[in-house]
Amino acid sequence: MEHDVLDILPVVFYDLARVHEVIAPNPHERFRRADLSVLTAEDLRRLTQGRGALRGKFLDRITNLLVVLPHDDCKRIPVPGKLSPCDAGLKKWWDAQLGAVSGPSVADPIGWLREKVDLCDDIPHDEVCAGCTRIVKKYLQTVREDLWTSLPEFFGLVSTSCHRLSRY
Repeated sequence: MEHDVLDILPVVFYDLARVHEVIAPNPHERFRRADLSVLTAEDLRRLTQGRGALRGKFLDRITNLLVVLPHDDCKRIPVPGKLSPCDAGLKKWWDAQLGAVSGPSVADPIGWLREKVDLCDDIPHDEVCAGCTRIVKKYLQTVREDLWTSLPEFFGLVSTSCHRLSRY
């Protein structure tokens, strides 16, 4: 069986970006740790650059979630010139989700987005219609897929990767 190591490099760099670096990893720590001193200077630069690019795009996309509304899928009757009737409920739910964006949760933005996609089913239907919930869920899935497929670019691996990443 033949394996192309270059295909997994973006995933390896993403995994490295999610760990906390220490000189000597402690197996008793709750956080994942790695000894990044074994990386070459070029790979360390790629890792640092990739972390920053990933975090920047992630934060930009999640803070712009409410920009996708209003839209034609809203099941509630909007008042011309006013925000969508679902806006207040969605903002309340999204603000609660964003409260968790700190520390380790930002270290794994793709995992964080996976959790939020699953939590879309818990958006209160008395405050946010099914159409708006569906749009939010689709938006979060799209952001997640966009981050995943952008990993080679984030980590400067575009010339070594052909974007043949499998499902995440």
